Amino acid sequence: MPKIAQGLRDKSSINLSQIDITNSTATSMDIVMMGGMQNTGPFHADIPFPGIVYVSWNGIELGTTLIPGTSKAAVLQLHVHAESFVWHLEGKLNVKALGHTVKDLNLRKDITVNAFNGHEGIAIEKFSLPGDDPTGRDTIATGFEVKPDGVNSVEWLSAAVKNLKLTVPLQSPQPLQLIKALNLGALGLVFTPETAYQPTTTSTGVVANYALPDGFGFGIQFTQVANSFTLSRNEVPIANINSTYNPSTSDMNAGTLTFNLLATPLVVPDASQQPFQEFNRDLTVGANLGFNVVGFASVYANTSIGTVNLVNIPFNASTELSGLQSLANPAPAITELQVVSGTPTDLTMAITVVIVNPSSISLSAGDIVLDLMYKGVRLGTVTMPNLSIVPGDNTVLASSTIDPAASPEGLELLTLYTSGAGATVSIKGTPSSTNVESLSLAFGALDISSQMPGLQSKLLAGASLVVLDTTLVDGLAQTIVKVNNPFVPPMSILSIDSTITYNGASLGTVVSTFSTPPVIPGTGQRDITASLAMNTNPEDLIKLIRVQAEKNGLDLTAFDGLLAIKNGANPDPSIFDGFNVADFVIKAMAGLSVDITMTTTVKVGDYQVTMPYTQTGVATATDQTILKLIPIVGTPIAQLLVERSKLAFDSIKILSPAETSFQTDIVGAITETGPLDAQIVFPNPVTISYGGKAIGTMMMPTVNAIANKGAELNLAGVPFTVTDLDAFTDFNIFALNNEKFEWTISTTGLIVNAMGASMPGVSMTKTVTLDGFNKLAALELTSYIITNIDDAGMHLVISASLANPSTIGMTIPVSNFNTQSHGLILGPAVATGLTLVPHATSTFALNATIAPNSSPMIGPILTGIFQNAIGGIPTPLEAQGVGAPGVSWLDKAIKTLLLHTNLPPLPVPPIAAVNIDAMSMDFACETCVWAPTAISTITAKTNLPFAGGAPIIQLSQNVEILDKNGQVVGTLNTPYANATTSGDTVTTTTPAAPLEVAAGSHEIYSAFIGDLNLADKYELGLRGSANSVLDLGVLGKIEVKGIKLDVKSSLDGLQGLKDIKVISIAGLEFPGAGDTLATSIIRVHNPSKLTLKLGKIILKAGLNTTESGYSGKSTIEDLVLVPGDNELGPNPALAAGLKSLVTSVVLPLFLVTPPIAPAYDNEASIKILPTTKDDGLADITFRLNNPPKLGLTVYEFFDRSGPAPTDMYIDSARYRLIPQPFASPFYLNAAESNTITRQFKLQLSGETGPLVEKGRAGSTGPDFELLLDYTASVNPVTPPTSPTTESPAPQSPVTETPAPQPPVTKPPVTEPPTTTEPEAPVTSPEPSPIPVA
Repeated sequence: MPKIAQGLRDKSSINLSQIDITNSTATSMDIVMMGGMQNTGPFHADIPFPGIVYVSWNGIELGTTLIPGTSKAAVLQLHVHAESFVWHLEGKLNVKALGHTVKDLNLRKDITVNAFNGHEGIAIEKFSLPGDDPTGRDTIATGFEVKPDGVNSVEWLSAAVKNLKLTVPLQSPQPLQLIKALNLGALGLVFTPETAYQPTTTSTGVVANYALPDGFGFGIQFTQVANSFTLSRNEVPIANINSTYNPSTSDMNAGTLTFNLLATPLVVPDASQQPFQEFNRDLTVGANLGFNVVGFASVYANTSIGTVNLVNIPFNASTELSGLQSLANPAPAITELQVVSGTPTDLTMAITVVIVNPSSISLSAGDIVLDLMYKGVRLGTVTMPNLSIVPGDNTVLASSTIDPAASPEGLELLTLYTSGAGATVSIKGTPSSTNVESLSLAFGALDISSQMPGLQSKLLAGASLVVLDTTLVDGLAQTIVKVNNPFVPPMSILSIDSTITYNGASLGTVVSTFSTPPVIPGTGQRDITASLAMNTNPEDLIKLIRVQAEKNGLDLTAFDGLLAIKNGANPDPSIFDGFNVADFVIKAMAGLSVDITMTTTVKVGDYQVTMPYTQTGVATATDQTILKLIPIVGTPIAQLLVERSKLAFDSIKILSPAETSFQTDIVGAITETGPLDAQIVFPNPVTISYGGKAIGTMMMPTVNAIANKGAELNLAGVPFTVTDLDAFTDFNIFALNNEKFEWTISTTGLIVNAMGASMPGVSMTKTVTLDGFNKLAALELTSYIITNIDDAGMHLVISASLANPSTIGMTIPVSNFNTQSHGLILGPAVATGLTLVPHATSTFALNATIAPNSSPMIGPILTGIFQNAIGGIPTPLEAQGVGAPGVSWLDKAIKTLLLHTNLPPLPVPPIAAVNIDAMSMDFACETCVWAPTAISTITAKTNLPFAGGAPIIQLSQNVEILDKNGQVVGTLNTPYANATTSGDTVTTTTPAAPLEVAAGSHEIYSAFIGDLNLADKYELGLRGSANSVLDLGVLGKIEVKGIKLDVKSSLDGLQGLKDIKVISIAGLEFPGAGDTLATSIIRVHNPSKLTLKLGKIILKAGLNTTESGYSGKSTIEDLVLVPGDNELGPNPALAAGLKSLVTSVVLPLFLVTPPIAPAYDNEASIKILPTTKDDGLADITFRLNNPPKLGLTVYEFFDRSGPAPTDMYIDSARYRLIPQPFASPFYLNAAESNTITRQFKLQLSGETGPLVEKGRAGSTGPDFELLLDYTASVNPVTPPTSPTTESPAPQSPVTETPAPQPPVTKPPVTEPPTTTEPEAPVTSPEPSPIPVA
């Protein structure tokens, strides 16, 4: 490793580029060396020098140093004259590389150092003396000592410089020039073609800067100066000026000499004409032009020693002139430009331009013709006649002739000019721009840019917009444009092709070619009317309205709400309260200004040009017709609201279905209509499609929708027109047999009126899912009635309810079905006026017929139907649609319908009630004790479904008789018996059958008979069943068994047979011993409906039921009681069946037989006679009634209590009624009533005197009648009873009743017996103790 490091070290070299020696002393110095080591090898290494390095020169050790460190030298000789010298370095060094340090390597290197080389190049820069040495000499300097600190001499340095010798020449660095600079001041040049190379030159304020040599300490003033000098550039002469003495002033302190150069020719030698042209060119286009002025000046100077004329003072000064900078700094300003004429080939413009001359040069150049350039293209010329410019602003009247139509650039410039925008143009010179030859290069080099102003007055003074009724159809509106002619010649408009924009968005275009071009007079104005093809893009119109509204300070809340709707939002409806979109648009469009870009062909004078033109901010007036554009914005919003809304139908009722059209009632809703109140108008029919085919159209009325709620649809009489009969038929078939179906509802041309605006052209397409009829599966037969049976079969009217699951309802005039049972056809069924109510249940009648030839199994089927009906079991039925005549689509749909339902059982018991019309019971037979034979006539009220009565021809029964407590009395089982029906009742008389009393029911039976005997009405129960045979005519007879019977019935009870009366006495015999044997006719009233065969009946008779009141007994043989009155006696009316009922009755003493009717009426009339005042007798008229069985002879009326008078009241006065004997008796036939008059004497009770003594009416007073009301009296007079004869003591009864005697004509008159013994009362017979039923 050391060897490698030493080898690399030996190959390396050291170069010093700089050695700085400071702090030199006699024995040391500080050295700063700058340099580097090269060829040190491929490794990075640190090389420290740990010890002293020895420095030697030519084998002589000069000293030692530390690297880095301070050198010490004993002797150091510097060869200041040598170009270089070599130092030898020797010492030790360390190398640290690759993580290792190698120490004490040998350093042996020679270093070549550059020396001072004798300090050549020293020169004297300044030397001041009163005069000049014309020959000039060198100055020599020799060194002798060096004092680095300025005090102490360093010997080894001093020794180095003692041999140094410097040789320096003493002379002026350059020849003396007193005039240092020259400023030509405000230079004026006047050129003519003739003086092209000798222009007259003037200048004011020429200033020469001078400097006197050092040492000149005296004052001097220059008063006149003459010049003769040459202008040159690049040592090439240009022109000469020779001027005479001109007054001057000077300032010695400032070193300036000032004078004016009077008119002096600037003479250009022939050889200098080209440089002079170039000089003029550079002076014209440049900013500063430098050149030399070489020549002599002669001056008159005032000094302290007098006026001195210094002649031919040489000067050679560099000076400069500020150039014209192409007259473009600043650029010329065109202050006025006007088109003054137009020829077929060009336009001429008068131009006023302000040219600023930035230099101090004045120039007269004659007529100047420059090219007018735009975008590098020559458009025409600009002529500046007799151009003369001075420093500063110069107003120049120029003219320009251009042909803008000849190039696109020309058209562009014309457009910019006419639009008021202006443009930057160039005025460019050509070699022929001037006739002054020396200026041809100058003006040929001109390229002046200037801002050509636009027209200050606009071509378009304003416009107005009229929206037509047809604008939304063809897009064409009308615009009226007020056109200004800014030109002096008249302007004709040949055609216009324009675009109108607002904020960059197109509003429309105007394209029009005028057959008769409108002419606008020079600098005049005229209105032009044209068609405007409007941009109907909603977004552009929205932007227009909104920006305008914001500019006009309108509240944008509602309008932005509308835009939010357009973007899918649903803002709060309250923001639209009071918002009128029409008013908003009118206010927003106020102050409208638009930008118009157009291409128009015009004639200005005779110059025709087609030019583009743009004008911004054209004031455009709008009127009410602008509202016709609202639909452009509003209709898309309305369209969105319609698209987002939801349409649903709750019900659609088809009224009076017809083949191709009908009316409908529609109930539904349009919901989610958005936050606007709106009116929706349907000008066009709404198309209803099913399965991709249009099936019909409807005319919809106007619908009013409420914000965020929508509209309830309750529409009556909406016309529906079938457009595709086949498709409509297919739809009905599907809807009738399926649960759901879809309709597509579509229409166009909807008009939505909202916020004061009308938005037409809205379309609607909605798919709605409606409920189908689902095969009308909810048909329920609720009841039925069999109306009649004829040769066609059994006719039924079936009451049905039908829950219609469908959204659609209709009234089907006639629908025909075939009823079926288990697939067997029963017969036709017709529903007339079947009303299907949407989503509701309706009832209807189905007229069905079960035909006799419909099936061979008709009998069993009918038996099953009736058995199910009474047994509470539904009978499954089907109804296969046959058709709906008159409407083909409905007819075909009905044919596909198969209804499944059930014929219901009877909702109530088949037998509602049973009345026992009559019942005959035989208690007299030998076996009848606990099984009386019963024959009954019963009428049952049935609930069987027959309108004219169930055709029951036979009935049998097996029933239990229940007592009032529901206990079984007995069982009655009767075989079939014939039956008759009337309405809902059936009557039959059962064959004789025993009422079987069970052994355990004897007491119940006895109690039942006893209760029945005493009761007014007895309620019993019937429980069991009946069988019946029905005659169904052509359908045959069927037997229906097991008709349940569980009813309450009642029987009129016997009421104890308390109503037994003696009708009449058929004969009286007096067998003696005080007995009376009366053969009588009596009436026993049977209040029940029972016919009772009782046999022999013995009745006790007497005053009462006590032993002391017993009078005798009455015997009735073989008694059979029928319902009602049973007259037992010699009654011819009963002779046939009741002869055996005549019996003997022992009557008590004084027996009075009460008549059937009262013996007299309860009224009487009194007539006061003329003789009443004398004898007190008045006529009293009565109506007498005779019992119905016997004739009577009436002899007398008398008070039953004896001869005492009877009291009566007349007008609250009590009178005594004293009867008078009849003059003769009279006869009443049986059952006869007659009126008789009888005289009574009337006396006031307790008073004497006749009636007439009180209130006498006079001898001839009128007759009057008084009403006698016996029952109303306080002390009523007991009505007289039928006369009886006093009976002797009772006799033994006879066994044979005599035959009745005929009535006598004049029975002997007998007086009423006089006895004090009271008359025995008439008593009713005691109830028979014999049980009767």
